[in-house]
Amino acid sequence: MQEKLGLKDLAWPIFVENFLAKAMGMVNIYLISLYSEEAVAAIGVSNQLVNFIQMLFFFVTLGMTVVVSQNLGAGQRERAQSAAGVAVFLNLVIGLSAGLIVLVFHRPILQIMGLSGTSLSYAAVYFCLIGGFAAVQGLNLSLGAIMRNYGQARTPMMVFLGMNVLNLIGNSIIVIRPFGLPDLGIGGIAACTVFSQGAAALTLIILAARYHINLRIRRPMPWPMIREILTIGIPGAGDNLAYSIAQISLVSFITPLGTTAIASYTYAQSLIAFVQLLGYSIGQGSQIIVGRKAGARQFDDAYHFAFRGFRLALMLNLSVMFVLLLLQRPILGFFTDNPAILSTIFWCLLIDLVLEFGRPLNLVIGTCVRITGDVRWAIANSAASILLLCIPLGYLLTNVFHLGVPGIFLALCADEWLRGLLMAGRWRSRRWEKAVLIKQKPSLPVDLPEIQEA
Repeated sequence: MQEKLGLKDLAWPIFVENFLAKAMGMVNIYLISLYSEEAVAAIGVSNQLVNFIQMLFFFVTLGMTVVVSQNLGAGQRERAQSAAGVAVFLNLVIGLSAGLIVLVFHRPILQIMGLSGTSLSYAAVYFCLIGGFAAVQGLNLSLGAIMRNYGQARTPMMVFLGMNVLNLIGNSIIVIRPFGLPDLGIGGIAACTVFSQGAAALTLIILAARYHINLRIRRPMPWPMIREILTIGIPGAGDNLAYSIAQISLVSFITPLGTTAIASYTYAQSLIAFVQLLGYSIGQGSQIIVGRKAGARQFDDAYHFAFRGFRLALMLNLSVMFVLLLLQRPILGFFTDNPAILSTIFWCLLIDLVLEFGRPLNLVIGTCVRITGDVRWAIANSAASILLLCIPLGYLLTNVFHLGVPGIFLALCADEWLRGLLMAGRWRSRRWEKAVLIKQKPSLPVDLPEIQEA
């Protein structure tokens, strides 16, 4: 298995993979918008809950990524493969448990989020299927991360391309209903999405075996490896968990404002998700390379590489944001012609332009802090910003100053900047070097490919 570890070899496939994931979400929103804007608002609330479940997968994947990347950097391949198998097992257990909870309690959960009537009916069907089969998403997340850490970033990219094509064809058939097919509605769209995700998971399992990535859990159960992954992953994903809680809280603040506000927020977040993609992809590619360098205890190289990734992500994020501001009306014209929604989204995008100057600090520098194993500091500071600044400020701006959806984006902007500056300060202090798992430089040459800078 030939590994490719240049930043462009990692970041570009990661970008395409995540672009396809966002595209699937946009396709679903577009098809759902053909039913009604009330349906779009309902699915927007459901997606925040699905994102919360995905955060549970993230803490396992983060712990696995730290352990795998550093052990590969130190030449300890057997430990790296053990961590990969443990991660798949843990995400499968989490996914099955979360899915059972969703299947049993989906309606009360949605009612807590403030949905009722027709909106509740739409969301219940969608959330029950997408959330009920969360284990499939957990498999895709962990398997994709494993292959990227082994330098096979193009493989999950191609698999998820096929998944999106399958989803597009299936959902188009459901909406167009050729040959007199019955109207399957929102449930049909959700079921097709789950089916395509399942096909992708099965394909990734087969390809992992072909690449000789052993995902079996060794007996006896490797409890030390499980503890190591969870010790890193649970604190490290805490800020993402806090961010997901914040997103759910912010949505609950605007839900009483009505369908127009919720739809505006859903459309704006969907557009901004594409802006983040390039910076996010560079951050994910950078963390793999920085993790390898940290495992080999090449700290100077790791330090400077992270800042190069930050500068590149900043340039790309701002470029895409300016293009989006210029093309927002033509793009949104495919989804809505409601002037109130269009006006709200315009102000949200202007606020996000300011936010994008600070976002790469979290996407790249913050990610590199975590990959070194310095996760406890990251969670303490990030979670504090999210829970003590973002949520209270969001409530204040929407419910006291009545700024509506733009008030939510102002709160997000303030939080993003504070967390980013904290991460940059931590990286510059180089205290993260003490948190690296590998405490001694490899005494023998490591049989790994040369890591390229670009």
